[in-house]
Amino acid sequence: MVSQAIELSNQPHVVVSTPGRLADHIRSSNTFSMRKLQFLILDEADRLLELGSTDFTADLETILGAVPAKRQTLLFSATLTDTLHELKSIAMNRPFFWESVSETRTVEELDQRYILTPEKVKDAYLVHLIQKFTDEHDDWSLMIFTNTCK
Repeated sequence: MVSQAIELSNQPHVVVSTPGRLADHIRSSNTFSMRKLQFLILDEADRLLELGSTDFTADLETILGAVPAKRQTLLFSATLTDTLHELKSIAMNRPFFWESVSETRTVEELDQRYILTPEKVKDAYLVHLIQKFTDEHDDWSLMIFTNTCK
């Protein structure tokens, strides 16, 4: 975290961070400022704002307290949830919402799969599946989404 704090003190033009890590830097460091921030971009907005998922409230409050009120906030989400619809209705300035037409969301050639596995064997099973698919289809590409990074 020290090396990240040093990088932040150099006033970079772009910072990519999880809400928790950015909030930690804001709380624990006075070597950088977000007073001149013009754009706040939040990806996975549905997960950040949804009740019942990981609670990002404290981190978002810390971040929003450190950025100027006069800024543009951009929220991105692959899922337009009820919470995001509510946010649209209470937004201060004219919000712009773009939602992809269903035919363009997924290309026809894309093979999407998911599997439910017991917690104890999920890592081993993932390795098995990757090996199986790469052995059977050397011209395929795999993209794996997870909710955490270890």
